[in-house]
Amino acid sequence: MRLIFVLLLISFNAFAIEWRDLEVLKTYQLSQNFQLPQTERSGSGMDFTKGEVVLLKEQLPLSGFNVMLYIFKYIPCPGQDMQTDLEIIPVQGTSPVIEIGTQLEKGCELNVYIEVKDLFTKSFFE
Repeated sequence: MRLIFVLLLISFNAFAIEWRDLEVLKTYQLSQNFQLPQTERSGSGMDFTKGEVVLLKEQLPLSGFNVMLYIFKYIPCPGQDMQTDLEIIPVQGTSPVIEIGTQLEKGCELNVYIEVKDLFTKSFFE
């Protein structure tokens, strides 16, 4: 029974991609659900769902901040003018818990900010 549980954990983590392994111009699927607060609709949130597809457009170091910015094209875009506030999202299955900044900009660009020290940890993409 324990062997089956260990094998399930190993196979689940095998699908997770580390932040440093994400490649520009490749598509990825979200591996967890999260919500971002919309800027134009007070109190309203935009739901991001496990399995939704994004395309990594660019990754940039933000000098002076020890942060990497990953810019994704959010494929299931609900509207080109949609924007959200920046929100801190915990990455599920990380221990200690890794938190990243996430924000949707106009043009359906999903910006993800991660500290350089966390690049070797599990992302929320598969």
